[in-house]
Parts: sequence; C-alpha cells; structure tokens
Amino acid sequence: MTKPFLTVAMATYDDFDGVYFSIQAHRLLQDSSDCEFIVLDNNPDSEHGKTTREFIQGIAHNERIRYIPFTESKGTTQTRERLFKEAEGQYVLVTDPHVLVQANGLHRLKEFLRNSDPEMQKNLFTGPLLYDGMNYVATHFECLFRDQMEGAWATAWKHPDGTLVVTSQSPQGTVQMRPLHPEGLGDWVATDISWPGHEKALMDRGYKVAGMDSNDPPFEIPAQGLGLFCSSKEHWLGFNPDFRMFGGEECYIHRKYRAAGRQALCLPFLKWVHRFGRVGGPKYPLTMEGKVRNYILGYRELGLDPEPIRKHFVDEIKVPQQRYDMIAADPVNFTPYVAPKQPQVDAIGTSNLGHPLPVSAQNLGQVAEFLLKNPRDLDQHINAFMRWTIDCDTAVEITKRRESTAFLLAALGRKACQGKCNRESCDKSQCKQTAELYSWQEEGDTLLGILQEHVKIHEGRPLSYTVTMADLTEPVQEIPEADFLFLDTRHTGERLLTELNLYSPMIRKRIMVHDTALYGLQADGGGPGLWWAIRSFLLANPEWFVAEHNDAQYGMTVLSRVPEDRPKDETKPWPKMDKEGKPCGCGTNLKAMLKKIGIQATENCSCNARAKVMDLQGVQWNKDNIETILDWLNEEATKRSLGSLFFRPAVKLVVQRAIAKAEKDEANGLCG
Repeated sequence: MTKPFLTVAMATYDDFDGVYFSIQAHRLLQDSSDCEFIVLDNNPDSEHGKTTREFIQGIAHNERIRYIPFTESKGTTQTRERLFKEAEGQYVLVTDPHVLVQANGLHRLKEFLRNSDPEMQKNLFTGPLLYDGMNYVATHFECLFRDQMEGAWATAWKHPDGTLVVTSQSPQGTVQMRPLHPEGLGDWVATDISWPGHEKALMDRGYKVAGMDSNDPPFEIPAQGLGLFCSSKEHWLGFNPDFRMFGGEECYIHRKYRAAGRQALCLPFLKWVHRFGRVGGPKYPLTMEGKVRNYILGYRELGLDPEPIRKHFVDEIKVPQQRYDMIAADPVNFTPYVAPKQPQVDAIGTSNLGHPLPVSAQNLGQVAEFLLKNPRDLDQHINAFMRWTIDCDTAVEITKRRESTAFLLAALGRKACQGKCNRESCDKSQCKQTAELYSWQEEGDTLLGILQEHVKIHEGRPLSYTVTMADLTEPVQEIPEADFLFLDTRHTGERLLTELNLYSPMIRKRIMVHDTALYGLQADGGGPGLWWAIRSFLLANPEWFVAEHNDAQYGMTVLSRVPEDRPKDETKPWPKMDKEGKPCGCGTNLKAMLKKIGIQATENCSCNARAKVMDLQGVQWNKDNIETILDWLNEEATKRSLGSLFFRPAVKLVVQRAIAKAEKDEANGLCG
C-alpha cells in the first residue's frame, strides 16, 4: 500500500463523542483522499476508551484509520509526539479530538503543501480559530502568561495600508495597537477608539480581520493554540521529551521553530472550531505543579530566562516560593501531585474495627481516594501531607489513626527522586531512592495489611513501610532519623512537650501535630494544652518555627526547621499565655479585675470572645482602641441591666490598669 500524503492524527482521553464527530466530519465533509487517520487513546481501558476502539475498528474495513492505545504517560505532549512517530504520511495534521475543520480545509492544505518550496515545507502551520458564532477568529496566541498558561488568544487586523497589527485594551480603556511581530516586539500606539465595541469601529475605519478571507496569504504569527497544527514529519522538531501531563507546549514549540530559522505560519483557509465546553471538565490529569514543571523545562531548553514563569505563578497565582524552588531544582525528576477529583473506589468491605475497607482499590492512590470519600478526621489535611513531604525521603508517624498512614504512603510514593542523573547520563531508575515510612500505630485496623500489600506492588517511587503496633499511653522512646514526623497521640501539653524535646533532634525538616485547635488551650482532661507545649518548645529551640496552621478538622500545625519554609509574617496561632499555659493579656487581666468587684463573665457571654481578641491583638492595639473596648463594656452592662451604673471614666481607668499590667508582664517575660 502506498504511503499517504497527509496523516490526520488526534490523541484522546475519555472523549468518545469528540472523536466520533471529528472523524466522521472529516470523512463526510472533507477531501480525505490520500489521507490516513490515527486515533491514539491515552485511557484505553475506560468506557470511553473501549467505545472509541470499537468505533475505529468498526470503520477500519473501508477507511485508512488506526487505533493505538498509549499508556506510557498521561497528558497532551508525549501523546502528540507519539502521533508523529506512528504517522506514515509525509505531513502530519494534529488536532484535538473535538476539533472541526472548515469545509474544503484538508483539500486546500494538501494543495498548499504540494505547491510549496522545500524551505516553506519546513515551517509549522496552523489556522485561525473560528469562534462558536462563526463570525470572528483568533488568529494567534500572544505569548504572555495568564490564568496559569502562557498564551492568550488574539486577533490580528489588516491596516488599510496592508500591514498587520494587533490590538489590546489600554489602561485608559481605549484601543492600542502595535505591528504583529513573531516575538511580540514593538511599541504600543494609543488610539481614540473605545475598547467596548472596537471591532465595528475598526471596520468602519477600513481595517479588516486578518485571515477571515480564506484567500488571504499566509502570515507569520508568534504562536497559536495547539488544537490544530501541521508539520512535515521529516522536519518535525519535537517537544521536550521530559514534558508530562498538560502545559508548556504553546509558545514553546513555536519559539523552537524560530530558533531553527523557521516560521510559525497562519493559513487563513485552515480555519477550525474547537469545543471548549465539556461537562465535568477535562478528564486527563491537569495540575498547576505539572504546568510549572513543563514551562521550566521548556524555557531551559531554549535558553530563556524563567523569571516570567516565577513572576506569574509565584507573584500572581500565589504558588509558594518554596514549592516553585523545589520544582525548579530538578524539574526532570519532579512528580506533580494529582489531587483526586472523583473517587471511584467504593467500599465493599468492613475492617475488624468496623470502618469501611477499600478492598477493591488497585493502588495507594485509590486507597487515599477511598478515605477521602469516607472521611473521619484527617481527610481535610491530605494536601498538607502531600505538600510538606514533597522533599522528604524518610518519615515517621506516631499515630492513632489509619488515615495518616495511608496519606503518608501515597505522598511519599508519588515523588520521584531528586538525584542529579538525567536521561543523557544514566537510567532514571538508578536514582529512584527508596522512600521510607516508620509507623508506630495504635489503631490496629485491617487497612494496614492492605497498605502493606500495595507497598509491595507500588509502581511509583520505591517504598519501604515498617509498622509497629503500639500502646501510646506512654511516649515511644526511640525513633530513627527522618525528614518528617507526624504526631497524633495523647493531647496534653506535658505529653507533647516531652515528645517534641525527645524527637526533634532526630527530625531534619518538619513535625506535623494534629488536634491543635481542639486541645490548643486546654488539654484533653484538663491542664496546659498543646499551644503551651509548642510555644515552650519554640522558645527553647529558636531554629524551629510554625510554618503553617489550619483550624480545620480539629487543627493541624506544622513546625519546621527549614529556612525556606519560614513564612513572611511570623505565625503564632495561639493566644498569649503565661508560663503555665494559661491565657494572659489585656482581656484576661480585665476579666480578672472585673471579677474582683463582682462582675463575672458567664459561659455564653460575648465578653469572653472579646477578651480573647484583646489578648491576641496585644498592648498597642488595646491602647489605640480603648474607646471601642469601653463601648463593648457598656453594651454588656446594658444587657445585664447595669447600664445606670456604667461610669465611663471609672471603667476606663480599670481598662487602662489591665493594659498596663499586660505591658508589664510582657516586658518581664511572664506573658507572651
């Protein structure tokens, strides 16, 4: 069989409907002679995948079409790369599986390519995106970062003198213009045209939308969305082989062609419609970490300054600088965290302790998804487990909950090594250091056995899991050195302080403590709470600090000794306390002074919350807001029918004495 001239190829992930209508539209409405079709399925075992395979196989008897399952990696880059390797055509037109091409587009593309000179044939080709209304197009991408993506849809206009310009909205709300340039160069020139409704105003002045006329000549563009693009198979330059998941391709591949002395060209006759809306959103893995990773890899390959990436994701999107730095340190071996979207694993068993058991789970990730679907008291903190173990190789947990074990194993197992080897110098498997979890577990749930079995067959980073069933009435006396420690034992200040002093010399990076909101001020059973222990520990060990606190689900606090973890503003989630862990400060002093003269706060009195505010805000705030405090007291006196006895100057004197005592106690180290 002779080889086709053009391969029309698409990669799909759970999108049978898109594949069906795109393929059938090509067959029904286009000149598909001298073409072959390839559908590469990135999730072939799903219901969409099985139906897609049946459809392709059902028409293969009278159509040159192939179905190729592809599971080596998930995402849009390596699937597209594989399409070029599989293609038999001289040219390859790659589209999303939910793209329709303007009538006669394939015929005109083949004629254009056949009639082009050899140098022209080396370029990268695309066409204008036709919006759903069919009366306006996006001719290209402007390569700027917006909404976690480099590339913003833009429309070129043909000036009455024939030059091509691009427009944008000025700070004054008017149209500004500059010449269309492949690198986005040129100065913006202001106009008097108001931005709202500017399209009609431009047309009235003789401008035309570039590319609306299919007979317009091709023109060079900075980039375009990769829902449709075409290249010679022989001259295809290829995506970065380390790209994974989604993101980083647009602008990158167009710059790569320009760096090789070629062009990215918009062919006006090759208009295409893209289905943006999708019920349930994209099904393939889509993560911010994955995008950052790909952008860094692409910029480095092309020798570009990565500052625009950092500026957008860190300064604008608010990705923590530490997380960005971790990705940038070794993007090749960094594995992004994929948060579960819709847990699919149903409980079909019950553990020995009566808890739902995921006996049908296929891997550690599915166990974690199952526990999110059947929450107890740690599921809201799964992201904290993932985030704070991202650079850890060894973890220890002393816990009374099975959930922490599952989340830690899922977290440690998803991270690739941070070694220095790369694909040129060695096999990546050589630098996959085993991640270790040492667990002292009080909850002898049968889930632990399931976790042990999944560790043995885990396909991600190699894992080691050592569990010791323990009665946690007394502290565990010895633990190994580790990067990370999770504590969820007995919730008293004295116990936690003992544990922190005992274990912290063995922990290189972070300690996570559970139940700090529930038992922060008062211990389980009475006595100093967990805040007293944490505060006392930090005062004695200044290299440690609070990296994060979350009140959700009884509270979770992360202590760290890693300088990069230190927040810009010091985090002190506890109220002021004396050395015994009892509340202190302006509000506490005021309550004590009022009690002496027979005015006592009841259990449900709003004055208790306001006293906490006074303690938390500190001396200077109380001085600055003394009139507000007096208004609070007057309000409370009125509620108690004591308003006639409220003498503002006298009460103000009491408040001032409470503030003065707090200031003195803080100066003497008695409250802080």
